[in-house]
Amino acid sequence: MPSDDQVADNTVRAAEKETMNFYFKINGDYQKIFNKVHALNASLGAQMTINSTEYDAGQGINTSSDFYKTLYYTSASGGRKVWGYNNKLNWLSFYATGQYTWNHLLGTGITLSADGASSVGDDANRFTVYPAINATWYASNSLWLRDLTWLNKLNIKADYTITGNSRYASTLSKYYYVNNIYRSISGVARAGIPNTKMKPERNKTLDLGLDMTLLNNRIDLTFDYYNTRNENLIMPQAISSAYGTDCMYDNLAKTKNTGIELGLQVALIQSKNINWYVGGTLAKNKNRVVSLGGQENMVINNSDGSAVVTEVGHPAYSFYGYQTKGILASDAEATAAGLTSYNGTSFKAGDVHFVDQNNDGVIDDKDRVALGNADPVYFGMFFTNIQYKGFKLQAIFNYSKG
Repeated sequence: MPSDDQVADNTVRAAEKETMNFYFKINGDYQKIFNKVHALNASLGAQMTINSTEYDAGQGINTSSDFYKTLYYTSASGGRKVWGYNNKLNWLSFYATGQYTWNHLLGTGITLSADGASSVGDDANRFTVYPAINATWYASNSLWLRDLTWLNKLNIKADYTITGNSRYASTLSKYYYVNNIYRSISGVARAGIPNTKMKPERNKTLDLGLDMTLLNNRIDLTFDYYNTRNENLIMPQAISSAYGTDCMYDNLAKTKNTGIELGLQVALIQSKNINWYVGGTLAKNKNRVVSLGGQENMVINNSDGSAVVTEVGHPAYSFYGYQTKGILASDAEATAAGLTSYNGTSFKAGDVHFVDQNNDGVIDDKDRVALGNADPVYFGMFFTNIQYKGFKLQAIFNYSKG
């Protein structure tokens, strides 16, 4: 049977995925203005999600007929296999918010939520509390600015928010089973090492911003600076092969993200029937790894031969591989380089000239280095929006560099 990359030409694959999602929410709001000066908005509620996903797949080769290419007609002794997974996530959140505004000039608010998820480990706290506070100065309403006709809005704001992520696979904190085949007999076996202390990832964000509207609401400007610290990030940790697997997952990593975002919208035409807006955004983000739980770096080798590395002090998931400096153009150049592969084969003319990072004359895993990352230098979007009575035509373009 002809094959391509060790897979028969008539390989049959089939899969089915079933997802069930439920969302429930109950909420109560309260709004009140006291003496035309004090405005209070409050809410109290709860929300819940139930998510369930089942995935079943099968593969086989060498069907008895080129016409009936189904799993039923594949050879049971020629590599037929099945696999799949069940993943369930139940999430429950109780929350309360309060927002107070004084005389349309100063505003402050607080949010408090308690979230619980089935994905956390059995020995971890089931519920985690996430607070948030914010403050806004409506500067354009102040005595020395409110009479400026060209200034329609000037808000200066600050937010500090703590959020979490518990939407990770339940297999990280609990045992699961996989399909195994022995002598054409299919069965299930326990797999993975659960981390019963697995807890949600945690994000702490400080955001400072400014919103401005000018010239009879024709120009809108926004500026935001953010500083986010991510804690308890889930990463693989190498363990003894005696456990039957090469790693388990734990809340090991800490990262830091800082960046700025600029936004501009201009009303080129603003009338009763026709409005034309153009604008765009520009953003820059810097991502750095602060800690890996005592490790200096962590390499993840993918099934396709590629690899990524996460190193303290550098961006997460940088490309990892061999640095090159051209092609060995002649045998003389290859001899002068004096390089051999890990199995002792000498490099010759026409081979890639890899950089020998440790100068031992051997190109092996010790010569792999970080080769950059997928984070852009800057990114954003620009748009145009034309409105005529009840009709609207909009175009949006996204860009990134680096």
